[in-house]
Amino acid sequence: MEQGKKRLQEWRYYGFMAAKLSFGCILSVIIAYELGLLYSVTAGVITVLSIQNTKVETVQTARRRLIAFAVATVVAKISFSSFGYTTFGFGVFLFVYIFFCISLGWEAAMSINTVLATHFLMEKTMSWEMIANEALLLLTGTTVGILMNLHLRQDIKTMRIRMKLMDEEIKRILHQMSQCMRGKNSFLEEEHFYRLEQLVFQAQEVAWKNHNNTFARQSVFYVEYLEMRKKQTEILYEMHRKIQQMEVTPVQAGMIAGFLEKIAAEYEEKNQGNELLAQLDSLFSDMQKEELPVKREEFESRAVLYVFMLDMKEFLEMKQAFGRMQLKK
Repeated sequence: MEQGKKRLQEWRYYGFMAAKLSFGCILSVIIAYELGLLYSVTAGVITVLSIQNTKVETVQTARRRLIAFAVATVVAKISFSSFGYTTFGFGVFLFVYIFFCISLGWEAAMSINTVLATHFLMEKTMSWEMIANEALLLLTGTTVGILMNLHLRQDIKTMRIRMKLMDEEIKRILHQMSQCMRGKNSFLEEEHFYRLEQLVFQAQEVAWKNHNNTFARQSVFYVEYLEMRKKQTEILYEMHRKIQQMEVTPVQAGMIAGFLEKIAAEYEEKNQGNELLAQLDSLFSDMQKEELPVKREEFESRAVLYVFMLDMKEFLEMKQAFGRMQLKK
């Protein structure tokens, strides 16, 4: 049932994209034709190639193509003036222009402006009227492409759902770490960390897509927030490895287990972790006052536990630093 629903959503998306691209293409062709431009169909092709997945990508692609068109025009003028409107002259243009685009990573601009340059070759002229004709074809196609993506908005609902799933998985891992510390669960499966990495990655995908569908500066919050969570995930995995390294369970592990439960209970977006850090510092002080263990296994496990606490501190400080950074903005 769920698979069928997902498949239906995919077909709806495909149908919508086909309709949007087709309509944008036809609209560009009509506008170019009404403007009296030669090769008006090219404007439609430019629109299809200009529509990207997000607003920002569409605008950036259009900007690069406009700059690349200016370069292509200059290179074509020099090439055709030097070698005539011949296949060889066109070949020289292609070499120089493609080299320029590849060196700047502007491969998306190569095909469109190459097609526009073929119009100079076929008409055997680069008069100002012909250059204006090609520029208007490009402007028409890219402008319609940008307009066709104005409907794109931030998907905050999906963003919040994915963040909730991610935070719940982190809480689950913290709880299971606590159980390991208490000896109730001797093993924490790495599958949990794999699932968490997937959830963070999926949330980051939505965050970047949302960021690229708006020009508002505040949209970067979720991108930065999830980058912080990604780093915390790496620290969690290191904490997991520390637990596995302990040969025996130190007496102090019970206190740490209780603290892990507290972190899990208070783990949320708005909690800056100030109180938790203060409590952790208190735990450090209490441990430093206790006598060192005599047996080697106990001493080594106690040392591992201390490093584990340092990882916990880094985990909490990362959230605190993120909160301070946001307050400065």
